[in-house]
Amino acid sequence: MFSRMKLMTKSLGHNFELVVPNDETDLKQDISGFLVGTGGKLNIMNSNGQDVILNVTEGVVYPLNAKRILETGTTAQGIVILY
Repeated sequence: MFSRMKLMTKSLGHNFELVVPNDETDLKQDISGFLVGTGGKLNIMNSNGQDVILNVTEGVVYPLNAKRILETGTTAQGIVILY
């Protein structure tokens, strides 16, 4: 079980960055996951331009690809992207 967890963690990337949601600007590159410091709603856009609002909890790593974190509809804070 632990070896599978280690592989999953490696697949999320080795870099991280705190970001501010923005409706107009894509992230520097597509991300492989994210986590938040304060839970709430998080509006993300995938590489196909589709967006979805997720209910997220602080401290949980979400292994989802996204190209933009949207300000509209986002209430979560302390958003850290993984790439």
